[in-house]
Amino acid sequence: GELLFDLELLERIRHLGVRIDQVCLIDQEYRAPRMGSKGALREFADWQRAAAEMTKADPAEILAFGRLGDYWEATKPGGRAAGCHLLVHCDAHWEGAFEDCERLAQNALVSGGLLARPAPGGGG
Repeated sequence: GELLFDLELLERIRHLGVRIDQVCLIDQEYRAPRMGSKGALREFADWQRAAAEMTKADPAEILAFGRLGDYWEATKPGGRAAGCHLLVHCDAHWEGAFEDCERLAQNALVSGGLLARPAPGGGG
């Protein structure tokens, strides 16, 4: 919910010259966000707008989902979040998470899209 890792990852991707058109954030905290999460989302969106302005690009659309199922629905053909190129499963763990993410990736990603699972603790 605090979005620091997400911000760092997006900045590294942007630094490689990749244009970012849309960012979808999924966290159960967004079902009924507290003040801290609302502030983090606002600051995250402000940062994305500023980063886009620096490169003379349009700002990325930021979508926040409180349930995996809501994101699933939005990724269906014609949905607001359809056509994902990169899906990153960061830190949420639950029984069946690996399988759920595999199914979600099959539904959400465009052909050739990437599902990434950064290793806890930096992978070392």
